[in-house]
This record gives sequence, structure tokens and C-alpha cells, in this order.
Amino acid sequence: MQFLKTKFHIPDVEKEPLVKRVALLKDLGNGRSKELILVCAPAGFGKSTFVSQWIHDTGLVEQTAWLSLEDSENDPVLFWAYVMGSLNNVAPHICDSPLMQLQAASAAGLEDVLISMINQIQESGQPFLLVLDDYHLINNPVIHDSLNFFIDHPCDNLTLVISSRKKPFPGLSRLRVSGRLKEITEKHLRFSSLEIIQFIKKFANITPDPKQARLIGKKTEGWIAALKLAMISFQENKAVAFKEFFGNDRFIQDYLMEEVYLRLPEKIRAFIAKISFLDRFCPDLCTAATNDLNADKHIHYMLSHHLFLIALDDKGNWYRFHHLFQDFLKKRLEKEMPDTICRIHENAHFWFEDNNYFDEAFHHALAAERQDLAAKVLAKNIPELYGERGEQPFIEIFLQLSLTHLMSEPVLACYYFGFQTFCGQFDVLDEMKTLMDKDWNKKDKDLLQGFYTGFCAYQAFYIKGDIHTTIDKGNDALRLIPLEHGSLRKTLEFLVTLSHRFLGQIEPAIKLAQPRDDDNLIMSALVVTNRAHLEVELGNLTYAEGLITDKISIMERIFQNTPPPSCGFLYLTYGLIYKEKNQLAEARKAFEKCISIINQGGFLELIIVSYSEYARVLALLKEFDKAHEAVDHAIRLGQQTFSWLEKYYYTYKVDIWLKEKKIDLIKPWADEFKVKKGLSFLYYQSEDYLILASYLMVKQEWDKVNLILDFMIAEDEQDHRHGRLIQCYVLKAKAMYLTGDKNEAEVFLTKAFEIARNQGHALVFVKVFKDIKALFETCRQKKLIPQYLYDHLDFKDMQTKPAQPKTVEIYDFKEHFNTRELDILKLFQKGVSNKEAADILCLSVNTVRWYASKIFLKLDVKRRGQAVSRAVQLDLI
Repeated sequence: MQFLKTKFHIPDVEKEPLVKRVALLKDLGNGRSKELILVCAPAGFGKSTFVSQWIHDTGLVEQTAWLSLEDSENDPVLFWAYVMGSLNNVAPHICDSPLMQLQAASAAGLEDVLISMINQIQESGQPFLLVLDDYHLINNPVIHDSLNFFIDHPCDNLTLVISSRKKPFPGLSRLRVSGRLKEITEKHLRFSSLEIIQFIKKFANITPDPKQARLIGKKTEGWIAALKLAMISFQENKAVAFKEFFGNDRFIQDYLMEEVYLRLPEKIRAFIAKISFLDRFCPDLCTAATNDLNADKHIHYMLSHHLFLIALDDKGNWYRFHHLFQDFLKKRLEKEMPDTICRIHENAHFWFEDNNYFDEAFHHALAAERQDLAAKVLAKNIPELYGERGEQPFIEIFLQLSLTHLMSEPVLACYYFGFQTFCGQFDVLDEMKTLMDKDWNKKDKDLLQGFYTGFCAYQAFYIKGDIHTTIDKGNDALRLIPLEHGSLRKTLEFLVTLSHRFLGQIEPAIKLAQPRDDDNLIMSALVVTNRAHLEVELGNLTYAEGLITDKISIMERIFQNTPPPSCGFLYLTYGLIYKEKNQLAEARKAFEKCISIINQGGFLELIIVSYSEYARVLALLKEFDKAHEAVDHAIRLGQQTFSWLEKYYYTYKVDIWLKEKKIDLIKPWADEFKVKKGLSFLYYQSEDYLILASYLMVKQEWDKVNLILDFMIAEDEQDHRHGRLIQCYVLKAKAMYLTGDKNEAEVFLTKAFEIARNQGHALVFVKVFKDIKALFETCRQKKLIPQYLYDHLDFKDMQTKPAQPKTVEIYDFKEHFNTRELDILKLFQKGVSNKEAADILCLSVNTVRWYASKIFLKLDVKRRGQAVSRAVQLDLI
């Protein structure tokens, strides 16, 4: 048999290649430990060049049998004849015998021939590298099966390399699982920014800066062929500045026109231009968008001719054009068939809508200049989408629709007015009332009435401070609003729950704060926030922390760097828990994260509360100027809308003055309170009266202090509200001690210790420690103080001091380890379990796991033992 010997030539590699794939070559090594190396990527990604570079770089040229395949090798006999010919080209006569058998055999007798070839290779003992280049051109299943047989019976001295634009054949998973397969894909071959700089520098003698390289990488998608294309065009137009060249695609457009577009059949040109406005496409969509019944055949043609088509899935269902080619085709359609553009977008809209792809259906409706269709598809999907994505995306979406079209769909109107109301713009309720007077059907009228009632409940709470009306209207709205609007219902449930909490009605609040199986992400975040707040009020910090930690972990994994505003509630609650545990650095981070989320747009009351609580933490850290700045911002926002809550948030400013010992500034505020026998106040006024009690202690008005604390203690003991109760016990202990009743003081402080023992409350004790240190010393001697508190209380004669945060440099990055992380590392060093660590530190097991994951990430380890060893090495423990 006569062979075309140029098919056995290894492509030449220059001594100094334009780009040496150093990282990729290092990763592949000599490759001889693998039975199969698969280099699989679309056209133009430099597969053959890389394999050739690897062969030369590792010195395997003399051992390499290279075969460049063509369509003509789809005959099994011819295919294997060429394989044997390539092996003979490296080791003469090694396959002479099986080659003679092959010439006399049929496809059915291939197995015997392959056995003979395998035996000859194995017995020779000579190392071989067999490269099958462009294997995507082989589509004969008989060849695939026979190659599978060859792979399943590997020779110890042969490594097979397959280069292909598509996965060559099924059955590779067994090699992958067993570690016998090395895969190099498009993501590995894609040029990095540094490689782009290197390529352009050598190819065009120009050195782009890193910013330009990133821009080029984005435009070319790291596609080597596109980069070469651009450079060739650039060299032909050197009069144009390099910087301007990559800001203008005209040169690439000219090249694509001459070298690609004009060489295509007319029907293919028309087809690809029409589908260029689809950012992704499948045959069925193309048929619907273009009304071309041959769409499937056209796509097959595009694939077979490698027309800048990129597969988006392994099944070959979805594709897209390379962005540069897509831009070129769009310009052709705008120039050659402008009248068809809106029709194509409209057809695409209907297909995407029918197949439940909202984003693309909405986009194509707008592109088709059909706002009515965009409004309808948004109205159909907004309840579910709001639950999945939260509020933020819809602010931008609503801006794309005219007010007329928003008001034409009752569902859209409800959500639109809802977002406005939640941002404190209550004047829109008059517009909603006017809209309700239109002639709607009963279903739409009930929907509008339900949402309007709910928004009035929101207004009753935040504008009027009418909590009972809020509960009544909120419950009426929940009866009217259909269950499909679960996320907005949860927002109203949150409000009703908050109202119950303001009244101190914990039991009905807990009934509303129960998670359900059908809760989506946003709904579950609100439910968890509500429940965690209630648990904090009940004093159950550990349980609350576990709830919040788990939910934040889920939300961060899903939303990553773009969490919806409702996630701010989670971080707010997290900050409150950390504050109560006296972990002020972590509390500060949580509040700053919350503020960064909600400042992008969201619930106004959440913004106000966040800044107020953030101010408190700053004051505890003695950053008083920043604290006043934060609380003043909250007060200003409250004055604009929530006027009745202005005094509520002003209390936070008073708290800062108290910490600064600016007692005279507090007097006007304190004089407004009338503390006398028979004192009674609502639960939400607790903060006012707790701060007032602390102020009155400074003024030594002990009768008033006791009136306030005794009233709250009686309420909280009856309803088991340990969150406020522990604060009251500690303040009562301080009052008793400072008035000389040391025995009663010890009783109250001991009660506080007992509540706090399993929950980790610390700040409440830290606040009074210096004032009644002798009392704490007495309790210490009697071993009444929970062990964890010793990390927070400054006993001078203690042998062990609380751990201090540490910062170490790991792989050129400064990593900060807080005291809690150091505590957990020390416990790991002692070999305690997660459960034991949780009990010792008064945390949930999930929280310990969360801290452990942060520690492993910072130390760049995967296991406990490695973490401890690394921590000791870095002098962390």
C-alpha cells in the first residue's frame, strides 16, 4: 500500500515560538504516565501547534508516530493502514506483519489485526507516542469501536494522543475515573492576558499594556485564531494606531467578509445573518425565528465547516457565534435585511416565552419594539423571578418599560408600587388607589386590593406608628393576596411579625416565622431573619447564629458578589448576634456588608436600622466620630419618612453619648420620660428604658432605676424573653451592688450567668464589669462565671489572657485570624470534635464548621491536622 507520507510529518515548531505554553507544558509533563491524552477544543485553538510544541519540548520527536487525518480515512481499513504506516515511519517494519493481514482483511476482521499490531508493539519494547491529529474528521462508528478496543488493551510502551474539535467517541469516562486519561480543553488552550502580550509583542513588535491585553482577551475570548486574524489585519493597516485598532472592528470585518462570508452559499449567508441577533441558539429556535425549515441542516453545515460556532453544551443542543463573528453578522443584517430585524426578535420572543426562558423572551420583546409583549411576559413571571432574584434586578427592568405598559398589567403595577413603597415613597399609594378605580375583572381587582391593603399596613407602621392597624391590615392583605406571590407575602408576614415583636407578642410572631418547603431563596431569607431575631429576643444566641450562618452560606454560594437587598436582613441579624457575643470586629464586618448591599437600593427601614446598629458597634470600639456620623445619617433618613420612629432612632445617639460620658447632652432626652409608680410601656420602647436606666444610675436615681427594671423583669420572666431579661438582671445586679445590697446583686448576676451559660452572651457583662469588678471577682472565686467569659473580662490576676487577633503573610497575602478562629485552632490542636468545640465555645456545630472552612481557606489546607501543623508553623497557636 502506498502512503501519502506528508501525513506523517510533525508540524514544525520554531526554535523560538511566538508563545511557549509554559504552564500547560509543565502541567502535561512527559505525559507517559497516561494511556490517552485528549486535546479537545474548537477550531483555531492551536491544538496541533500545542501538541507539536509539547513533543519538541519533551524531546519525544524520535518516538512520535504522527498521523494527520482527513475525511478520506473514514474507511476502517485505510484508517488502520495509515496508523500502522505512521508507526513504521518511526520504527521500520514493526507493523509489516499486521499491515499484510490488514490488506487481506475486511472491517469485520479488524480485531485479529489489532491484536497482532498490539503484540508487535508490546514485544518491541520501544517507547512510542502515537498522535492522531484532527480525529473530529472521523465519523465511522466502526473506527470508533476499533479504536476503543485498541485503548482497552494498552501497550506498556505506547501513549496515544488524540487531537479533535469534538469528543472523539463515547466510553472515555472509564479512563477518566481510573486516572488513565489526561484532558486538555478549550479552557486550557485559551490565551491568557500574559500570553496575549507575548504573542503581540513577537508577532507585531508592539507591547500592549495589561489593560489593553485584557480588552483584547475579552474581544477575542482568548481564541488564538481570532488573535492571529486581528494581527494579520493590523499588519495590513499599520497606519492605524494600535490602540484605535482594537477599538474598531472594521479590519476584522473586512477580513471576515472576504475570507469567510463571501465564500458561503447564499442561503447560508442569509441564514447566519438572521440568527446573529440570537446570543445563543438551537435548531428549533432558529426555525421559529427565521421561518426556515432547513435550520437544522444549516447548523450542521456550519458545524462541518467550522463557521466560528461554539457549542454551549456537551449534547450539541445549544450554540453561539464567536463574538467577533456575531458582531460582523449583525452589521450585515442591518445593512442587507433591516426590515426583518424586528420580526426575527418578535419570533424569538414567542419561542423563548413558550419554552420558559424569561430573560431572553423579555429582551427580544423590547428589541422588537413590542413593550406590550415585554410587559405581558414580565407579568407572567415576576412572582417566581422575584422569589429567585430579589428586588434589585427589577429596578432596572421597570425602567425599561413605560409607565403606561406597567400600569396595563395589574400584577406589574402591584410589584412596581410595592418596590416604591418599600423604599419609603408612600405617595405612590394615591396613584395605586386611582388605578384601582379602573374597570378591572374581579380577580385583578382583588389582587390590587390585597396589595394596596398590604402597602397601607406598611404605611401604618412606618409613618403612623399604628402597630395594631398594621397587624389588622397586614392579616387582611395576606388573606387577599394569592399564594403564588409568596415573596411579597413573606415581606408582609415579616412586617406583621415585626409588629408582634414590637408589642412583645413572641408566640404569634413565632407562628408566622415558620419556614415552609415551598419557600424560595428570598422568602426563606426573610423567614430565617424573622426567626433568628425572635430567638435573639428569647436569648437563644446559639440557635439564632446557626440559622443565620447556614442561610448566609447558601446565599453567598448562589448570589456570590451580587446578593439581593433582602440579604441585608441576614447580615444585620448576624451583626446583632456578634455584638451580643462581644465579637465587635466581626459585628462591624457584618454591618458593613449589610450596608454595602442595601445602599445599592432596597428597604429604607433596613438602611436606617443598619446604620443605627453600626453606630453602636463603632461607639463600643470608641470610634465616636464615625458612630455619630452613622447614627445622624439614620436619623436624617427617618425624618424624611418614618417620623414617629425618629425618637426611636435618636435613642441610639443617646447611647453613644452615654458611652462618651456626655451626661449633660442626655438630660433633655431623659426629662421627657415620666418614671413613677405604676410605670408601663410597650415592648418596642425597651431600648429607650434600658438606656434611661443606665443614665439614671449615673444620676443615682435608684428608685426610678428599680421601677424600670422591675417592670421589665416581671414581664420577661413570665414570657421567657431571656434576651432582654439577661440585660435587666445585669443592670439590676449593678444597681443592687452600687446601693450596698451585695447579696441581692450576686443573686441577680448569677441568674444572668445561668441564662448566658449556654448561649455566649458577653457584651452585657463587659459593659458593667469595670463598675462592679469586685462583684465579678466574688463570683469568680465561687466559680459561678461561665468559662467562655474569661476571654472577655479583664481579671488582672488571671494566668491566661484572651487571645489577640493575629495577622500572618501566606503566599504573599496577609491573612487575618480573629480570636474565635484562634480559639477553634487551639481546640483542634487538642483533638476535640466539632460538637465538643461547639459546647466549649457556646456555638452551634454548624458555626464551628463554618469557622473551620474559613480557617482551611486562609491556611490553604484541606484537613484539621494540616491546619494545626500550618498554624503552629506560622506561630498562630
